[in-house]
Amino acid sequence: MQTSRFYAHIFLIALVVSTALVLSFVAKREQPTPAQLFTGGPKTFTEGFSSTAYRDINYSTAQWDTAAGTLSVPSNRTTALAQSLTVDTVSDPIEAATLTSTILVNNGLVRFYLSNDAGQTYMPVVPGHEHLFTTTGDRLKWKVELEKDSAGISPVLDDLTITYRSSVPDHIVQLNAADAVHLGIEVSRTLFPDAGGASAVILGRDDDVIDTFVATPLARSKNAALLFTGTDLLHPDTAAEIARALDSTSKQIIILGEQRALSAVIETQLGQLGFTNLTRIGGATRYETAALIANELISGNPGPARHAYLTEALFLADAYSAAAPASSLADTVVEPILLLERGKSSPHRASLNVLRGHPEIVSATAVGGPQSIPEGALQRLNQELPSLALSREAGSDRFGTNDIVVNAHFSEPAVIALTNGQPNGNSSANVYAPLLASLLAAFSDGPLLFVQPGTIPPAQVKYLYDQAPSIRKAYVVGDITGEHPEVLEQLLNLISRP
Repeated sequence: MQTSRFYAHIFLIALVVSTALVLSFVAKREQPTPAQLFTGGPKTFTEGFSSTAYRDINYSTAQWDTAAGTLSVPSNRTTALAQSLTVDTVSDPIEAATLTSTILVNNGLVRFYLSNDAGQTYMPVVPGHEHLFTTTGDRLKWKVELEKDSAGISPVLDDLTITYRSSVPDHIVQLNAADAVHLGIEVSRTLFPDAGGASAVILGRDDDVIDTFVATPLARSKNAALLFTGTDLLHPDTAAEIARALDSTSKQIIILGEQRALSAVIETQLGQLGFTNLTRIGGATRYETAALIANELISGNPGPARHAYLTEALFLADAYSAAAPASSLADTVVEPILLLERGKSSPHRASLNVLRGHPEIVSATAVGGPQSIPEGALQRLNQELPSLALSREAGSDRFGTNDIVVNAHFSEPAVIALTNGQPNGNSSANVYAPLLASLLAAFSDGPLLFVQPGTIPPAQVKYLYDQAPSIRKAYVVGDITGEHPEVLEQLLNLISRP
């Protein structure tokens, strides 16, 4: 009965989507209309490519087909660029924008960029996710880079829509739940508010984070929701969120861990719900699983990953600190996190094999002090791979290391995420909160900051105070207040400083 209801639901969704596509096809033939001056709410610009009114002819090399209403790479090129003129000039600064696009042919590569300062600064954006500008400006432009695949097939864009607004008030978004399953769902709905917004789902077990704690870069690279379930039974709430986030049974679901982590029953149940694109990534140990995740991530990158992060695998805080910089899309490439054994003077063979197999990785950063990753391990790694440039980012404890990482990689962030850096095991939500906070930070191109229950450490206070003028939003994942709810007021006061 539940399966039949699910298919009925999918049928209704398909009917609505198909109707919307027909209406969209008719509407896109109209001339693009710029938004008017701000009146307090968001405005929208749509480019249907049926007119060249907003094409910047001086920079655009793409085939802008006004008859078909599409954008693609010309037959005589392998790459192309499309850039707009200013699509709107408003009276107030444009501080946030969300870009979406319908891609008719999804071959090759497509990269999207937005500018609020008339093209002086273009920032890469992830379709469907709100981008908070760190630049100040009131002139909106967009840019698209297109590249054919190895067979010479071009991606084809059908339309492009930008929703933008003039003011984003400083505010705190709190995310918490009773357990890991429902905290994962809360974060998924935050990252992908629209049905079908996720391109994939990564599924992990809900009682042990060991297979998923280095999955944040993979989730970012695949635009994937990260969800959790029991070992032998697909949680119904997780199943419902998978259906909502993907809104398609053909999108990829990656199951993390061997069958002792998530049994074959999970795959069977997903198949019964109609999902056909299932992939399992799992090794015999956490080290092998992390190596397999790294290989999957590297193979899916649009370009070579030239850097990797090294963390220990017993205490997980340093891996969470590394997740945000590893997942940065500043150059459209995410970087793997590889695991070393705590206190051991030789690198684990699984991690070493990844580095050997990918000579394009020319540098690596060890995150954590010598108690976590001894100097002997780095020396041995250097002997095995003499061309690999090694560095270390470390403080006196996990909070100090977190501060070093944050300051090294994130200046003037628009969004930050905070979580308890030393969670207790009173609930699975507490244990999984740092992982999910790292996911929010990664998707926001911002840092993850560790706090202690009821207090913000001095180093993090200084960072928040220094960076306050750029911060527009703070995600608080899990319980950081303890017995001191006033810590949230302290946080708001810090990030509200002009």
